[in-house]
Amino acid sequence: MLFYQNAAEYFELEQKRLIDRQSANLPDEGRITRLMTPSPDLNEDDHFPYYSLTHEVDSLEVDYRGIVGERHQAVTRPSGGRELKVYPRGTKIRGHRHLFVSCSSDIAELSRRMGLEITAEMLGLNLLIDREDGEDFSITELPVGTMMLLADETATKPAKPPLATLISFVKQEGCGITGKLIADHYGDPALTRKFREATKDHRGILCSVEFPVEATVQLEKGQRVFFRYSRGLAP
Repeated sequence: MLFYQNAAEYFELEQKRLIDRQSANLPDEGRITRLMTPSPDLNEDDHFPYYSLTHEVDSLEVDYRGIVGERHQAVTRPSGGRELKVYPRGTKIRGHRHLFVSCSSDIAELSRRMGLEITAEMLGLNLLIDREDGEDFSITELPVGTMMLLADETATKPAKPPLATLISFVKQEGCGITGKLIADHYGDPALTRKFREATKDHRGILCSVEFPVEATVQLEKGQRVFFRYSRGLAP
C-alpha cells in the first residue's frame, strides 16, 4: 500500500489527480467484456511471477470472499510486503483483493507506452469492463469506494439488490513481478523497469465483492455495470 507523506502532499497530488479524472471519461454505465482466471495448471508451488498468468473463461463464480476457488478468495488474509509500513508481515487483516479489473482502453494505452503488445492475460486480470457506448476511458482513475452494480445484459437499471456489487478498493500500480513476466516473455530484461514506470496510471484497479453474501453468482460477458460514485452516507 502506498501512502502520501503527509496531508499537504495529499491535497497537492489529489488536486492533480482530480484534473486527470476530468479527462478520464468515466462512465455511468458499462459492460463486462472479458473474464479471466488463473491457469488451471498453476499452483502455489509454481515460480511466483508466472502465477499471475490468466486465461479467458465464460464465467466467474463469486461470493463476498471473492472468486470461488481462486487463491485470493478470503475474508481475511496475512499481510505481506505491501503492508509493511503498517503491519508486521503475517498480521491477519481484512481481505479486499478479490478481483483485478481493467478496461480495453487502459491496456491499449499501456501497450502504446511499452511499445509492444500487453495483454489482459499477461497482467493477470480477472475482468475487463468497458463503456456501454464503446468510447475510451480509464478505469484506473475510478475513485476509491466507487460501487459497480452488476445486472443482466438487458437491464435498464440495477435490481435491488443488484446481481452483484463490486467496490473499487485501490489503484494497482506497476510491480516488478509482472514486469519480469513480460520481460521474460519478450526476452528483454529492461522491460521490468519500463513496465513499472509505464503502468503507474493505466494498469487497473483491485476490487472487493460486497454482494452476494449468502450465495454465489455467476459473472458473465455482456452483463451491464452501473457505476455509482460515493460521496458519503445519508444523514
